[in-house]
Amino acid sequence: MAAPLVSALSKALNKTHFLPSSSVLSATTTLYQPSCGKKTKSSGVSRNPRGPVRGKRRGPVKLHGEFVYKGEVLAKQHGLTLYPGENVGITKTNTLYALRDGVVIVSCEKLNPYPDSPLFERIQNGMTIYKKFWNIYPTPVHAKFKLVSET
Repeated sequence: MAAPLVSALSKALNKTHFLPSSSVLSATTTLYQPSCGKKTKSSGVSRNPRGPVRGKRRGPVKLHGEFVYKGEVLAKQHGLTLYPGENVGITKTNTLYALRDGVVIVSCEKLNPYPDSPLFERIQNGMTIYKKFWNIYPTPVHAKFKLVSET
């Protein structure tokens, strides 16, 4: 098998231009058969190696009886499970925040939904639903300056 290959290569090298003859091509193609790749995946390798995923940090941030300043976040939630009460605002992501300085009061109150709410029909049929409401009891504002008349 090696003898025809050597003779074909020596003929090709003796020519003035390097155009391989058909015998060289046929000899090389028989020696170098294309091999197929591996068809199965090696074991022990994960496709998406990721560490543990951290939580979203949802839930109450400030609890009942804690003092908060204006703009502080009271609770983060997915959907509307905790409802805003007095002096509490809500963002478009349903995060509750304080509108005034004061003490947090969490109360369980009877729900009184708007007519466009999906719970409105159930309430009209006699069902009572109680939900947790987050309220801020504002601290009394003390007068820092005394007004004196100019006369």
